[in-house]
Amino acid sequence: MQEYAQLLDIRADRIRKLESQMRDVAYGTKQYKTAPSEESEFEEMDSTVELERGQNIFEIHIDKVIFSQESVKEFEDDEPVTFVTYEFFEHELQTTPVVKGTRPEFNFTSQYIVRVDDFFLHYLQKESTLIEIHRAFGTDYKTVAACQLKFRELLEKPHGRVHSTAKFIGSRPPCQGVEFATMEYWVRLRVPMDQAIRLYRERTKALGYMNSGAYKALEDAGHVPEKPPSNVNELDVHIIRCSGVIPRRQGIQPSPYAVYRFFDFADHDTDIVQSTNTPEFNDIKTFPVPMTPELDTYLRASVMEL
Repeated sequence: MQEYAQLLDIRADRIRKLESQMRDVAYGTKQYKTAPSEESEFEEMDSTVELERGQNIFEIHIDKVIFSQESVKEFEDDEPVTFVTYEFFEHELQTTPVVKGTRPEFNFTSQYIVRVDDFFLHYLQKESTLIEIHRAFGTDYKTVAACQLKFRELLEKPHGRVHSTAKFIGSRPPCQGVEFATMEYWVRLRVPMDQAIRLYRERTKALGYMNSGAYKALEDAGHVPEKPPSNVNELDVHIIRCSGVIPRRQGIQPSPYAVYRFFDFADHDTDIVQSTNTPEFNDIKTFPVPMTPELDTYLRASVMEL
């Protein structure tokens, strides 16, 4: 009887340890230390920062911008003063330093702590971030060009930075619809994507176990916290095509794009379709929306302007 009692105590202790490990995995209480990076040229955040399971550090680095000959001709002076802004995922707007010249070097890095979940992975796969160039005039400014950055390549390159260039299209006459500038940039995730996805799958698997009948009994017994219910849905907005676009200047075909704002999300821009009166956009934007009375009122009573 004493031996059986000892075995039962050992078994109960092992169950408690497994329950604790499962809570760590499922609820992100176990932390992950980012490994020091070999690419330390732009390091600003402590490389040993502790992240909760399922979190990652996303970085966007704006290196330099080279203005095209067409845009340089429109500058009233030889040394324009410019800066760049962008808004990544669900984070606030970022602004680079103000730099003077036709080849401004911003050397600006923004860093975000993100949770690698379905919404974030969908964003990397399908969505894009609007980048805008502004000219500064003392305390005033005007937006002169824009482009869309996509991050799908990060899912295909599990390690290191993704270096690339982006073409800005002018948003004001006389450079509207033409190539305005080229930007050099890089993006990366501190925790490599294969490792981040593995941690995310571990967490999802643990939550699956916790929702099973056996683990539900433990929840009812008060051994683990209850998982909050999910009330998030998805709404798709499709911009397919339009026809009969009237050019602003006679004899020149327009290069149209569409912009709209849905609910309380940021403005969404389609890609620019060059030189056509019947653009085919085929743009699909998916919005993760909470099922709230505010959303219900918006869908019933509001009109989305395009």
